Amino acid sequence: MFAREQLASEDSPAERRAALERVLGGLLYLAQEAQSRYYGGPCFVLHSEARRWPLPASLVDTLLKDPLEWYETERGVFVGAVRQAAQAGAVDLCWSLAVSAVTLFQSRTYLSDWRETHDIALEVTQRACDVRGQAAMLYSVGSLYIAQQQYVQAGLVLAEAARLFADIGDDQGTALVIRYIAYLDTVAGRLTEAGTGYSRALDTFSQTGDKVAAAYALNGLSQVKLGQGDVEAAKGLLDEALRLSREARCRRMEAQVLYRMGEADLLSGDLGKAASVLEAALAVTRDVGDLIGEAYTLVAAGTAKVRLRDYCSAGDALRQAVELASLVGQPVTEARALLGLCELALTSGNPDQAVAYGQRASAAFRELGALRDDARARSLLSQARAALNPS
Repeated sequence: MFAREQLASEDSPAERRAALERVLGGLLYLAQEAQSRYYGGPCFVLHSEARRWPLPASLVDTLLKDPLEWYETERGVFVGAVRQAAQAGAVDLCWSLAVSAVTLFQSRTYLSDWRETHDIALEVTQRACDVRGQAAMLYSVGSLYIAQQQYVQAGLVLAEAARLFADIGDDQGTALVIRYIAYLDTVAGRLTEAGTGYSRALDTFSQTGDKVAAAYALNGLSQVKLGQGDVEAAKGLLDEALRLSREARCRRMEAQVLYRMGEADLLSGDLGKAASVLEAALAVTRDVGDLIGEAYTLVAAGTAKVRLRDYCSAGDALRQAVELASLVGQPVTEARALLGLCELALTSGNPDQAVAYGQRASAAFRELGALRDDARARSLLSQARAALNPS
C-alpha cells in the first residue's frame, strides 16, 4: 500500500524500481532502529547489505517512542512489503524485511505472518542462490518451529542453516543457530551436548559484543546446570545473564532470566524467594506483552504455590497457564501446566485427578519428544497411582 502509489506512477520502470527501493529501504531502516531500541542494542543481527534510507532523527524518535507499538501499527505493511520486495526481485530487501519483522511476530505470537513472510523470502533467496539469505531464513524458520514447540522440524531446519552459515564463514550466524540447537538438545535430555553448544555460542557472542545473545546462552547453560543438579553453578550463570540483560535494557530477556532464577530457587527449596522472583518475571512478561513467556512463568509460579500449600492460587495460575499455552500454540508448556495440576492434585489429596492429569501430560510429552519432561511426568504418575492404590 505505501509503495503501491510509487508503482502506479508514470515514471519509467527503473525510476519506479528506485522509488520502491527507497520506500522499502526507509521501512527497513525504521525496523532495525525499532529492533535495536526494543532489545537495547544491535543484537541478533542477521541482515543483508540492502541499502537503508535514513530518516530524520526527530521523526524516528517520534515514530519509535514505543518500538513494539510501532511494529504493531505497521504489521500489515511488513507483510505487504516482503511480498512487494519479492515481486520486484529485491532479494536483500525481501529477506532483511522478513527477519526484521520477527521482533513483532515472536513477541505477539503472529505465527501465521511469520510463516507467510518467511516462505516468500526463503523462496526468493533460493531462486537467487543467496546462501546467506537462505541461512538467515532457515534460522528464523527454525526459531518459528521452536516457538511452536515443533522440535523435530526445528532440528532439521536448523541443521541446514548451520551448514550454510559455516560454508560462508559467518560466525555470528553459526553461533545463533548453535544456541537453538543447544536448546533442542536440552529439551531432549542431551545435556552434555547442550552445554557444549551453549559454551561455543557464548564464546562468539562475547567476541561480537551481543549482550542479549550472550544472556540467552548463559540462561541456557544455567538450564543445563539445573538439569545436572548443580544449582549453585546455575545461579552464578543467571546472575551474569541478568546483569547483561539489564545492561542491554532488554526486558524480554530479563523476564526469561528471572523465570530461570525462580526455577533454580524451586529446585533449591527456597520457595518464598521462588514465588517472589516468579511474580517479578510475570509482571515483566505482561508489561512487554510476551504471551509465551507469561505462559511459561505461570507454570513455574503455580508450582511454587503448590509447594507453599497455597492451593487456590496454585490452581488459578496453572489453569491460566493451560488456557494461555493452548491459545498461543505452546503444547509443551500446556503439558507442563497439566503436570503442575497433577502435582497439585497429588499434594492436596486427590490422587484420581492426579492420575488423569499425569496421563495427559505424559502422553503429550512423549508425542512432542520432550523426554526429560516425560521422565518427571512418569515419576509423578507413579506416585499418584501408588496413592490411589496403596498396598
